[in-house]
Amino acid sequence: MFASYQCLRFLVSGEWAETRLIASDFIATFDQKASQALEYFIVQVNNIHLKQLQQTSETQSQKTEFTSS
Repeated sequence: MFASYQCLRFLVSGEWAETRLIASDFIATFDQKASQALEYFIVQVNNIHLKQLQQTSETQSQKTEFTSS
């Protein structure tokens, strides 16, 4: 996939106007999809981390309640 992407980058710099437009559109879409995928990944990792923090907090609260009883 990366080689195709690099090839399209090369075509954008070429002299063929129509090919340049098609390649530019593809690259813009590819960049947008890559950004969306990265954003989705970060959100999922943050959600997992948040759940872990909540579980840790609940466990510590239960330990505190147990030792204070």
